[in-house]
Amino acid sequence: MEPIMLKSNQMQWLVVAVIMLGLASTSMAFAESESSFKSAHLTDIYLTPSMKSGTTSYTLDFGSKPMITLADGNSYDIDWIQAFYAVSVVDNYTFTATEGASSLGWNWNTQKGKGKDDGTVLIAGWDTTGGNRLGIHDKKQGTFTFGSLTFDSGKVVPGLHISYGNGLKTDWFTVNNLQPVPELSTLTAAIGVLSPGLIFLRRKKK
Repeated sequence: MEPIMLKSNQMQWLVVAVIMLGLASTSMAFAESESSFKSAHLTDIYLTPSMKSGTTSYTLDFGSKPMITLADGNSYDIDWIQAFYAVSVVDNYTFTATEGASSLGWNWNTQKGKGKDDGTVLIAGWDTTGGNRLGIHDKKQGTFTFGSLTFDSGKVVPGLHISYGNGLKTDWFTVNNLQPVPELSTLTAAIGVLSPGLIFLRRKKK
């Protein structure tokens, strides 16, 4: 089979199409508004500490087999995460957040409320479209530090941009159930509770 040869004008249009596709994928890294986010339940994804007003530094951990459960009850493996935000979950409620730093080198982005120029925002955080997504190339942890973060309790939650289902789907989600990484002391205590029972079973077998 002979290779397909493109004319110069066809090649030019092909290059333009590739560039436009790249620009489109880049713009989609950031959610357009708080209404872009859907609710979901995650397992084996951890946020330390839990998000609260006045706390500025957070560590996001990507576990060994993270999963997402959607509102329809269907569950999928999580492929990667490419954004971490603080997101308002109350209509046009805005809060204060200023830029700090991302250990992964992600880009800072904000979305302000409609008609508001007081410095407050609806969404604030970091995103990426490159190879430094959380969950690929052995990247399992990222730290995100706001310059400041202030909001009323219950009105702002973590938001993530997630790829799931073997890369077939991506979307923005607000996640209320993110918990800190289980402490070693908690695991040790659990083992301590189980140990007497295990010893009893061993003795019973003898």
